[in-house]
Amino acid sequence: VKTGMSALVQTTSLDKEALIALMADATPAVDTELPKTGVSLEMERLLSSPFIQSAAYGTRVTTVLLRGMQRSQFLEQTFQNGQAGERVSYQFDHLME
Repeated sequence: VKTGMSALVQTTSLDKEALIALMADATPAVDTELPKTGVSLEMERLLSSPFIQSAAYGTRVTTVLLRGMQRSQFLEQTFQNGQAGERVSYQFDHLME
C-alpha cells in the first residue's frame, strides 16, 4: 500500500478509483513485519491487509475524501461478505468569503 500510495501522490491529480482499488488489496504482510498485539499469529495475518475478509470479520466500507483548494470529493464503496455493494460519490464546492 505504501508503494502504491507513493506512486499515486506523485501524479498531478489523485484518482479516487485508484485509491479505492489500492485499499482493496487483501495481501497480508509477511510474518516478520507483523506487530505483536496479543492476538494469534493467524489473526495478525488476517488484520494486516488493507482489505480484510473472513467469515466473521472484514472490511465493510472504504472511503476516499480528497480536499482541494476549491472543491472536495467524497467516494464511498460498501462491501458485504467481501463483495462490492453500493457506491456513492459526491463533490462539494467550498464556500468563499
